[in-house]
Amino acid sequence: MGAMDAPPRPRLALRAPHAAVLAALLGACAPPEGDPGPDGGVPDDDAVDPCAGGPTEADLFAGDAPIVVPGRAWSSSALPLAAILGDVDGLAVAWEVAAGTLDDPSSRTPVWTTPTEFSGNLLDTEVRLVATHPCAEARTAAAVTVVRRDVERVVIVVNGDVPEGLEVADHYAAARGIPEGQVVSVSAGTDSILSIEEFDDRIGGPVREWLQDTGMGERATYFVTVLGMPYHVEGLTPPSWYDADAYGWWPVSLDSVLGAVGAGTGPFGTEGLMPNPLYMEADSAALAYPERRRALDAVAETGGGFIPVSRLDGPTVEDAMALVDRALEGEDLARSGALDGIAYVDRQYAEDPALDDLGSYESVEWMLKATATLLKGWGWPVVLDTHPEEFGTPPAPTDCPDALWYSGWYSYDNYPECFAWAPGAIGMHFDSCSACSLDGGSNFAVNAVLDGITATAGAANEPFVFGLPEMDQLWWHLGGGANLAEAVWQSTYFARWMTVAVGDPLYAPFDPDRAP
Repeated sequence: MGAMDAPPRPRLALRAPHAAVLAALLGACAPPEGDPGPDGGVPDDDAVDPCAGGPTEADLFAGDAPIVVPGRAWSSSALPLAAILGDVDGLAVAWEVAAGTLDDPSSRTPVWTTPTEFSGNLLDTEVRLVATHPCAEARTAAAVTVVRRDVERVVIVVNGDVPEGLEVADHYAAARGIPEGQVVSVSAGTDSILSIEEFDDRIGGPVREWLQDTGMGERATYFVTVLGMPYHVEGLTPPSWYDADAYGWWPVSLDSVLGAVGAGTGPFGTEGLMPNPLYMEADSAALAYPERRRALDAVAETGGGFIPVSRLDGPTVEDAMALVDRALEGEDLARSGALDGIAYVDRQYAEDPALDDLGSYESVEWMLKATATLLKGWGWPVVLDTHPEEFGTPPAPTDCPDALWYSGWYSYDNYPECFAWAPGAIGMHFDSCSACSLDGGSNFAVNAVLDGITATAGAANEPFVFGLPEMDQLWWHLGGGANLAEAVWQSTYFARWMTVAVGDPLYAPFDPDRAP
């Protein structure tokens, strides 16, 4: 794997997350007048006022924000609402929503089902609540932004010339509950490598046209490629700053090219190795990391310049489908607090190297040191090896049982035969051929899939150090609740280059509500 200087890094302006803005709108309610007197027009001074000493509008709500909207309103189409009401007998409530439906508008805790069809990804609407008592009435409203569920933003790209791929797509859609109409079939042939012209004619162009025709271009946030899709694209041209004669030039990851299709129109040129607009800069030595964000926000901020991609693939249909099943099992374990295992981190040196920039071998050692620090700080047991030999080769540990998280380096096109992967495991081996093929071979990715890993990421060809996901960044995003696709692509410096993410893109093993 080569080392070279990287070009200036892109910087992104971060947008504040969506929030529910609650405004209390209290209306006055005058108490009933006294009973009329015997003459029919003059109140009886001795009549008892039924509301004397009774509740006023201020008593009906227990606080200034009586409507509770889930903190993760961006992730669901069925949202439980709640009313924070005072302890008043005889209190009735009535809910109203400007969009969608309520299962029981008179309940204090109704379920609000947002519209299944709304343009784009964001629904800005209002929820209203009226609390009434014979002696008082109070009103409040909440302005809420709801973001379309992740499964409604997934586009599965399948090669119609390989029927087995459709089996994988159907299995994934059924397992995740992905709505119908989010699978695009292209005719990509049966070769594993396409020229950039063939890619644009057979995949890029049809996908862009489909996004526009179906309206999915407004909400596509994830691409999923499946078994049977070509793997490499050749014929891209180096950018002006890259010396291909000195460093070499190879076919690149098709997934990395597909992500750059976005919702654009027409052919977009042949240049490779473009800065990834989703990348977020970090400092491994200082343990300084960017503010976490969702893929939806990242894609929106960059105008759809890159859409995160992950691949469900392997030597057989069963291997590809197993990636889906393992992800769901891992999430179930995580949500129940039962996800368990050991983190393995494999450095090459016991001493810290001199500090150096992204793109150097030294930077990888700092990434691995930071990975161990992060995972240990989050409470995971960590086995850190600092021998030049990798796990599986003495004097490094020769067995890695219950392997849940793994990051390490470096042997070319090799899989250490020492891991017993725990359910939900994610591992990444930092080498130049770590994901050269998912059909077979000796590379890390395909053998880890065969051995039971849930997700991985690697290089489809020589990436240089700066061309692979930064491992500590990847864990930083995962630890904050990011899914696989978000974590891989927000920690990868380049698009239209070598990165391949393998596994369910929506796999999120860390509960964001308990994020470290």
